[in-house]
Amino acid sequence: MAELTDFWESFRVKFKGAPEHVQTYVIYFEDLDSSLDTANLDYHKARGLSRSITIRILAGILGRDPNGLTLPGVPPYDVGGCRFSLSRTTQAMALIVSTEGHRVGADIEQIQTLEQAEQLIKVFHPADQARLVSARLRRPKVRAITQAWTHKEALLKGLEVGLVRDPALDEVGPVKRPLTPKGWSLVRIRLPKKRGHVASVAWEN
Repeated sequence: MAELTDFWESFRVKFKGAPEHVQTYVIYFEDLDSSLDTANLDYHKARGLSRSITIRILAGILGRDPNGLTLPGVPPYDVGGCRFSLSRTTQAMALIVSTEGHRVGADIEQIQTLEQAEQLIKVFHPADQARLVSARLRRPKVRAITQAWTHKEALLKGLEVGLVRDPALDEVGPVKRPLTPKGWSLVRIRLPKKRGHVASVAWEN
């Protein structure tokens, strides 16, 4: 079981000031298997793969056999006292775990196209909309919009309300210094730009 934990530890992302009970992982599927054609990996296969990986990470944390673990289908997402949040694209996944059962949220997204960003910005708070449009180019800041969306999703997942709550109600704030409710931390995960993803995680303090 220690070998299992050590393997997944290489995918762990650590943040300055984050409590020990919070563990975050970012995994690009092609890093697990170079022969995996992630360009043609559909949502359902990515979902199954990310859930299988999550079970193995949780098994390593809990010191249990992964064959004996199942993931809940609805919140609260808790396995053996570990609260977790999982997000995936067809190429990568982000997972945050609290070993003390605190609420957590994660979101990872592929960078939007300009057309997608133009639609996505419409669901943000008006103050965010103004902040996320380039005054010089008079068009949406695509990467910043995608990052801001991961801030919003991670926090809403952590609060366990998801998009049932109107995303336009709450201001995200500056991408590098997002606004958070009292008692919460929210951070962006710094990912290589060439891999075309952005991600954020949130946890209850």
